[in-house]
Amino acid sequence: MKILVFGATGGTGRQVIEQALAQGHTVTAFVRNPAKLGLSHPQLQTATGDVLDADAVRRAVPGHDAVLSTLGAPPSERPAFARAASTGPLPAPALSPTGRAPAGTSKALHPPPKALK
Repeated sequence: MKILVFGATGGTGRQVIEQALAQGHTVTAFVRNPAKLGLSHPQLQTATGDVLDADAVRRAVPGHDAVLSTLGAPPSERPAFARAASTGPLPAPALSPTGRAPAGTSKALHPPPKALK
């Protein structure tokens, strides 16, 4: 499977990449700075760009079977990141030539539902 990972230089992104490579997948890490990735593998490629640049994102997506977002921000940058994410340049269907874009999140629920307490 060919997987594109946004947020590849963060801790979660790095784990996703390492696990995908270990399972034999081909991975493209979408990064602003390829040197920051710090990983090398025959099945690992990089695509350079900014996730806030809709055209760069659209150019990166074709040819991949799955697109994973592990985007996040350190605490000091979270307010700006949240504003950018909430008004982002991309409608989700732009990521898919079919117009469908399944989505999920790793954000914890707060407060947690009673069943999880």
